[in-house]
Amino acid sequence: MPKPYSKSKGRGSNVIYVGYMCRGCNTARLRRYRLTEVGRANTNKAIKKSISKHRHKQNARQEVHRQIRLGKISRSEVCAKCLKKKLTEAHHEDYSKPLDVIWLCHQCHFSHSVNS
Repeated sequence: MPKPYSKSKGRGSNVIYVGYMCRGCNTARLRRYRLTEVGRANTNKAIKKSISKHRHKQNARQEVHRQIRLGKISRSEVCAKCLKKKLTEAHHEDYSKPLDVIWLCHQCHFSHSVNS
């Protein structure tokens, strides 16, 4: 079943339109919006706000990438959760320990962060 979305009718209007759009159509709509000048500006603003709000997370991610680039740590080729040989991503359980990471594939990383 498509997820509902809401959109106000005009500036300052109290009327809210609730419609239904499938995930694919909504993704396409957002992609088109992000290609506009206003969409690009709003997306960049949201990204900067998120980075500044969660600076400790950004610092931990950057430290992992820096250590990989220097060759001090290496990316595992096997997911620690499903044990399949896939491209892996670093998962931090605690951002205060930036080099203490678990290597998970994208699917396991996504399900791990949703369940946490």
